[in-house]
Amino acid sequence: MTDEVPTDIHTETPGPLLDPQEGECVLCFTARAVDELGCDGTARWAERFVAVRVPPATGTVRRMTPTGECDCAIVGQRHALVRDQLVRDVHSDELVQPDRRPTCAGVRRTSARPCRHWERVPRRVTGVAR
Repeated sequence: MTDEVPTDIHTETPGPLLDPQEGECVLCFTARAVDELGCDGTARWAERFVAVRVPPATGTVRRMTPTGECDCAIVGQRHALVRDQLVRDVHSDELVQPDRRPTCAGVRRTSARPCRHWERVPRRVTGVAR
């Protein structure tokens, strides 16, 4: 018996493996993986999705993380749930993330696109005169 940590054969990152569920999109999988197993500062879970579901889509992770963001930034800063998936906070009357993320709206098995529950968050440009 050894004390070696298992390694993800697709990303060479130590730790437990998690696979996308049938019909689950890249962002729902990445969010679920971060919620269940955490973020290690890399795009490990987005890369895992691509390796398992759409190996030919080699540019998917690069497009989702053009400046090298990690998984939690992909689903927390670069993409957000669409308005109709948010819930209203009874104290502040603001729309906030639900305690439990909605079930994935589903995509084709070989799709590298997010489902309809997600939208890209526009990048803020600072220091630019208009």
